[in-house]
Amino acid sequence: MSVSAIPDIKPRVVYPDSPPTDEPVLKPDLDKYPWFNFVLHRWSKRTDRTDEEEKVVEDTFNAFSELPAEFDAWSKPLKCAPPEFFLGWPLDMDLVRAYAFKNNIAFFLNRMTNEGVKIRGGLKQAHEVTPDDVLHINRTLIEMQVLLRPRAKIEEAYGVPDVEGRFGAVWTLCSNWTPPDQRPKEEDIAKLQEELGYKERPKWYMTTYA
Repeated sequence: MSVSAIPDIKPRVVYPDSPPTDEPVLKPDLDKYPWFNFVLHRWSKRTDRTDEEEKVVEDTFNAFSELPAEFDAWSKPLKCAPPEFFLGWPLDMDLVRAYAFKNNIAFFLNRMTNEGVKIRGGLKQAHEVTPDDVLHINRTLIEMQVLLRPRAKIEEAYGVPDVEGRFGAVWTLCSNWTPPDQRPKEEDIAKLQEELGYKERPKWYMTTYA
């Protein structure tokens, strides 16, 4: 992560109405990050993008393995206030299912057989599940978030691969606005990565509110 050795007292950012400064202000390279042209900043009067602008964001934004300095609110040098980015992993339902069984929090939907017999769902262990059982995704994810709190929570973000629609869910560990001393340490990230079953390190994904 691009952070200074000693945490700053406040984010190293400027806004359009910030007092003038003699310090150089780092700005994103729009040729390198064309999606940044259409970010909806919190201080902007714009509340939406055109379909064409949205397509540029979808097509050109890719999650960062390392967060560039111009998007890290706390790193040096001074920069324009960036949108929010989340460090985490895309939601993988196969891994969710495995985690839920391992921790005995897998919930299933009530269902009807072809003969009209009602089969009760609810909490089930792996050996109790039949091919016809359907995981109760929302209930299972709620229970999973309770177990993982405060280490991770689910956020929606751009840059999530292999999803239908313009964004997807991400297990989030922190954001680029989280103070450096409150971000997870490398050993904590590695431990959570193993616990959740991901093979790759987390990446930085852009919030859908940008």
